[in-house]
Amino acid sequence: AELGRNKDFLSYLSYAFPNVDELLAMADGWPDSKEDVREAEQDEMRTIKIAAEELLLKMQPSGAHLVITMGKDGVLLASKASGNEIAYRHFPAVDGIEMKNSTGAGDSLCGAFVHALLEGKGEAEAVRIGMDAAIKSLSCGDRAISPKIGI
Repeated sequence: AELGRNKDFLSYLSYAFPNVDELLAMADGWPDSKEDVREAEQDEMRTIKIAAEELLLKMQPSGAHLVITMGKDGVLLASKASGNEIAYRHFPAVDGIEMKNSTGAGDSLCGAFVHALLEGKGEAEAVRIGMDAAIKSLSCGDRAISPKIGI
């Protein structure tokens, strides 16, 4: 939450990968109790979008992206171009995942997303690739990061 108030730090960020709880904590002045997070997840993403906009406006002025993980509700990609116009794209969660372990799923998503960008993919395709990696980790019961990522 302290970093969310540090404008110098935030102005250098082009990408961040918060979950809803982390997003609310990073957005200045937003409460982040478990009840508040539950409410934010149930208001058709209005609270999440307001918090994302607040954070994006503090991030890299030439363009910034938030990849917001929302558990069973999927991922919200919030992007700011060189102006202050913000675009949102929702990627629903895949149904039928046998979740064995959630540890490492966000890290898997982030790592695969960055790898996809380095391979020349756009943000939307990188989110899809990241979600696939997260699904593999969620389905892996014996470790945090699935060894099937990249296969």
